[in-house]
Amino acid sequence: VPMRSSMGCFESRQRPVKSSKVEEKTYSWDKRERVDPQNFTFDGLEDQITGKKPGEIGGQQFIIKNCKACVIYLFDHIASLTIDDCIDCRIVIGPVKGSVFIRDCKDVTCLVACQQFRSRDCKKMRVFLHCSTKPIIESSTGMHFACYQAHYPELEDQFDAAGLSLFENNWSSIHDYTPIPGEENWKLIASEAAEVDEYFSAPSEESFSFDSASFSASNSLVPLSVGTSRRPGETISCLVVFRATADRSKLKSYFKDIQKTLTLIQLKTTQLSKEDVQRILPHHARPALVGPIVVADVAGD
Repeated sequence: VPMRSSMGCFESRQRPVKSSKVEEKTYSWDKRERVDPQNFTFDGLEDQITGKKPGEIGGQQFIIKNCKACVIYLFDHIASLTIDDCIDCRIVIGPVKGSVFIRDCKDVTCLVACQQFRSRDCKKMRVFLHCSTKPIIESSTGMHFACYQAHYPELEDQFDAAGLSLFENNWSSIHDYTPIPGEENWKLIASEAAEVDEYFSAPSEESFSFDSASFSASNSLVPLSVGTSRRPGETISCLVVFRATADRSKLKSYFKDIQKTLTLIQLKTTQLSKEDVQRILPHHARPALVGPIVVADVAGD
């Protein structure tokens, strides 16, 4: 039987041609709005009154440098701040989440709340300070410190955005990295001379205006303390302890009230260990003070 060969037909299928173009990956940070550093820098200003209002910095880093005889207001929360080579300036700085580093400045007065404060190679500075950690000075002389005093409507929310507590203020616990034997590189401003409103007022210039700011000690958001080196003599002192989770508005009201008759030395936020609680607190108070607490060091007659 002859073999029969049959040949089927086949369709040629066209294979897809691979594109040589590689698709670029996109990441979440690529979608962020581009930040122009010039919008967050004051450089080379002279004899000017200027600033930023709430919402105009929005937690970005900020730089001030090479300014002379200026008044600068930063009424917003900031990631970190550097101030370099400024002379004869007054600077208000909103709550800073990280560090404030001031270098090579002279005759500068500033008001600032921050996590960390540091100066290097500075002369004749006046600093009204709220600081979560011990302030550090290095190769600096003529440094004067006092407690922060300021208020404006957005300030408390800015403290929260910067992660700063109103009740943790170490402004007077200065650490000098380069002490000079027999000389005083820094001192605390006497409470009667530590009035911020002698140096700052709400700006109302055509170039920059923000009339809701107050620099009066009586209106200050941060409780006014005199510092650990200013403990009044011949007085009785004690520690008053609160739960850190207590209503903040009640705590603020309490500290304003006690300052009418007593002196607030320092405020700290801390957490007692179980052993500490058992050792120093009465039995009936122990359950109420488990967890973070606010400790007020007060003095009076």
